[in-house]
Amino acid sequence: MQAIDKAAFQDSRNALLSAKIQARLQDERRENKWLDGVLRDVERNNGFSGPVPLVNQATFLAMLYSTALWLRESYFKDQDAVVILRKHINSFVGNSDIKVAYGSSATHFSKNNPEQFARRLRNALGHASVAVNNDTFVFKDTNTRSKDDWVSIEMPWSVVGEYTMALIAAGNELLYAQPIIPPDAAR
Repeated sequence: MQAIDKAAFQDSRNALLSAKIQARLQDERRENKWLDGVLRDVERNNGFSGPVPLVNQATFLAMLYSTALWLRESYFKDQDAVVILRKHINSFVGNSDIKVAYGSSATHFSKNNPEQFARRLRNALGHASVAVNNDTFVFKDTNTRSKDDWVSIEMPWSVVGEYTMALIAAGNELLYAQPIIPPDAAR
């Protein structure tokens, strides 16, 4: 596992923790007048006239970029890592919450090649081919050598969050032989 970039994994794990802290602060601000006041001061000082959701499209997109782009590059340098990554992302292939469309010459995702899902999602992020909707992200990867080799992946925010956690769980298993993120981490 020497090819796994431990610093990239730790940075991605820290970004996940930051997103979880933001979610907790967002929940707590409803009942905590002091916290709401602090956050309102920061919002006003930065030109916002009202409360800004701390967990938003940018939060999810940053997490996905950190894990799907940075970690995926590290994981696929090692054959043992590919096996572990497949195990963690296999459930995303065929997930009914994910809408996938294929060009006529594109390779379809299957349980036998879930790394294709990871590769196409990574390519869309890397080439900034992402549309942000109210409840979903749409990632489109097009092979520049073949106009019929394209894939469009539409994922709800929650599934994007689950995918980033699956990639981090793969990193835990690769680096520390700990495949499971603690149950309270999913909150």
